[in-house]
Amino acid sequence: MGWNLTLEYAISAAAIARSWGSYVGVIFKSAGAPLPVWMSALPLAEGWTLSPLAALLVVGCTAMLTRGVSASSRFNLVVTAVNMLVLTFVVGYGAFFVDPANWNDSFVPYGASSIMQGAGVVFFSFLGFDMVSSLAEEVQSPQTTMPLGIIASLAASAGVYVAVCLVVTGMAPFPEFTSAEHIDAPLSFVFQFHGAA
Repeated sequence: MGWNLTLEYAISAAAIARSWGSYVGVIFKSAGAPLPVWMSALPLAEGWTLSPLAALLVVGCTAMLTRGVSASSRFNLVVTAVNMLVLTFVVGYGAFFVDPANWNDSFVPYGASSIMQGAGVVFFSFLGFDMVSSLAEEVQSPQTTMPLGIIASLAASAGVYVAVCLVVTGMAPFPEFTSAEHIDAPLSFVFQFHGAA
């Protein structure tokens, strides 16, 4: 189980860091100062790339964690608050661009297996809830508090991700998401698609 958790967190951290690197590239490109391509996708071999920006994020987060629980807890609180503000903005402002025609009969042209593949990717968003149980000894009356905290945080996360997915898929037709550039930073792409970069 320990090795499974290690693999789970290594893969999820790599995926999130890679996504972060793509969004940093989009920010610089939108500001008129595009970063060199090798910073987010340094070619290694056929079909394999390395993202120095993602590696930099992992090193930076590791450095933050070594500063102690108090500093890393404050940093996590700030990052979570920024994340929630961005997602709230995406849902709130993006809702003005939603076209219900994008949710038509051909919304799942590749069948149920494509939904399961997408769910497997989104599953990364729900990793980390098992860490909550490791803090049980720090909580008063953990028998009632811990299950409530885990269920409430899972419900909140699911609600946020469903809202974001509904807005994003309503903002642009699904074939627009098939190019690599759009897949790497879809939240930025849907606003660019409507001229609101």
